Amino acid sequence: MHLSRVLITILLASISMIAAVSSIHAQTIITQWNFTAAAGAGDNSPAPTLGAGTASMLGMTNSYVYNGSASGVGAVASGDVVSTSGVANTSETEFLWRVRGVKGTGDTGSANNGWNLAAPEYSQGAEFDVSTLGFQNISVSFDFYSTTQGVRDLQEQYNLNIGNTSSWINFNAPLVAVSNDYFATTSPTNSFNLSSITGANNDPNFGFRLVSAYDLVFGNNTYSAASSNNTTQTVYNNNSGNWRFGNISVTGEAVSTSVPEPGTTSMLTGAVALLVGLVAVARRRNSAVSQTCPAPVTK
Repeated sequence: MHLSRVLITILLASISMIAAVSSIHAQTIITQWNFTAAAGAGDNSPAPTLGAGTASMLGMTNSYVYNGSASGVGAVASGDVVSTSGVANTSETEFLWRVRGVKGTGDTGSANNGWNLAAPEYSQGAEFDVSTLGFQNISVSFDFYSTTQGVRDLQEQYNLNIGNTSSWINFNAPLVAVSNDYFATTSPTNSFNLSSITGANNDPNFGFRLVSAYDLVFGNNTYSAASSNNTTQTVYNNNSGNWRFGNISVTGEAVSTSVPEPGTTSMLTGAVALLVGLVAVARRRNSAVSQTCPAPVTK
């Protein structure tokens, strides 16, 4: 292969690589809840610290019967933000939104913390509604902490139309809480990528939930406590424990980034100009060679 052809082949490959790079873009935070200070009881729908969206507790206001030394009936939602330190990773300390309830006016007993064995599966936890208009390849990440007596299994769900309460879809297998600790030792402690769910792109009615699920290991349609292990089940005690969340982010790529950025356009323009120049040089060289070569001898 002539040198000019080699250079042209290399340049064409380079142009393809530049074009590919133009389609790779970093995720942008659409909405985030990142708590930086404590907040008292009653913080049931904290505002996002970045972007727009709605956070709400699920199932903490109810009329279930609670067990324990001070058994009673009924609870009302009573979230707050508390500083929470890790155990496996002692350097991990964050302000987290605590999801729970308390005894309401007119309710009986004092063991009423909102979480309850009688609650239907997927009905208790937290919901986050965020418009993804203008974004694609959506991802969700969050820090998850459970107390020892918190419900063990957390199911991630998403909804492409939050106005339809029956259209929540499970995503991934349930997370298994770590007793009295963060789910993992790095932040965010969990994330799930919804880029394969094209309906989540550019969706003004997108939402996701983090909700309690029955323990699949023992298969008895009840909630286990985080203190359980895979050989011994500790059934949730129906009167204590909670989940806590922080660093909750919804991210995506701006839809408009499918158009090459100015720097990439300049590189492509320069590469094309160089390719044209190489072709011209190759043609002149071939012409010069043909002129200097002797004509074939005919007999």
